[in-house]
Amino acid sequence: MHIVKLGGSLFTSPRLHIWMQSLQHAAVQTPIIVVPGGGPFADTVRVAQQKHTFDDETAHHMALLAMKQFGLILLALSPGARSYQHPESHRPEAGLHIWLPDSSVMDVSEIPRHWQMTSDSLALWLAQQHSHSRLALIKSIEAHSHRIQVLSESGCIDGCFPVLYQTAPVEVHWFYEQRPSLFPQHGHQLC
Repeated sequence: MHIVKLGGSLFTSPRLHIWMQSLQHAAVQTPIIVVPGGGPFADTVRVAQQKHTFDDETAHHMALLAMKQFGLILLALSPGARSYQHPESHRPEAGLHIWLPDSSVMDVSEIPRHWQMTSDSLALWLAQQHSHSRLALIKSIEAHSHRIQVLSESGCIDGCFPVLYQTAPVEVHWFYEQRPSLFPQHGHQLC
């Protein structure tokens, strides 16, 4: 099974539709759960928090809703895709599934509720919940290192990712959004 974090920066990419087609094609053979980034919806949450100075826990909850909004768009772009709810949903069958996080994620004690816990780490956490799954990070920038710690320190992945990865490592591959033909076999493996 593949857990695929589709970066919110792809919201404006002309390759978003190509990626969704590639994922749908690959999902014929194995289940794929797409974890949407927050994209412009999360950016709006950041602006609102700065303007109104509310707490990080509230912002984190709103960022989950931002991910859900982008996820609803991805569902609309992918005929045949199904929504996925965790922990309500069991391990899915083959096919394309879009995770629509809801308030139940706020009840998971091991998930910090601040901006260092982004959709990158939430995708890793979801991959850790499913044995024998691989995580693919589809990003609008190329990986300049295969080291998770280096990518975190440079801001390419969030600050919670390295610590969470060390608790239960999974196979992680980085895919540059301009190269959808490399999915699923030829990503940049991270460690």
